[in-house]
Amino acid sequence: MLICTKDDAATLFNLTADIETIARQLQTSLRIPNVAVTHGDKAVIVTPQGTFSQAGYQIEEVDRLGAGDAFAAGLIYGFLQGDWELGLRYGLAMAAIKHTIPGDWFIGTKAEVEGLMQAQQRGVVR
Repeated sequence: MLICTKDDAATLFNLTADIETIARQLQTSLRIPNVAVTHGDKAVIVTPQGTFSQAGYQIEEVDRLGAGDAFAAGLIYGFLQGDWELGLRYGLAMAAIKHTIPGDWFIGTKAEVEGLMQAQQRGVVR
């Protein structure tokens, strides 16, 4: 699995398309089956099972530090559950919650993450 921001894809791989195209290009060129690309409050993952995208959650930002790690943790949670859509929702919700917490550590509960997901429920787009 590769998790990459759109900006890092531009810097490291000279890729400048939309996030879905970037994910597909990375999947092909690096031969990695599961590639997630984030940009702002959006994320996409391209897998052998399909492509899934999700808009993020609107939160008042306090500190961005650690949000990428929080996203990765949520995405990996979904992967371990066998559900990429769940992973995208968890990852984006965890990143949003992390934006409200000063410092590098995500301090939140599963109930808080799921509460945000339910409060701002948005459908995953295939």
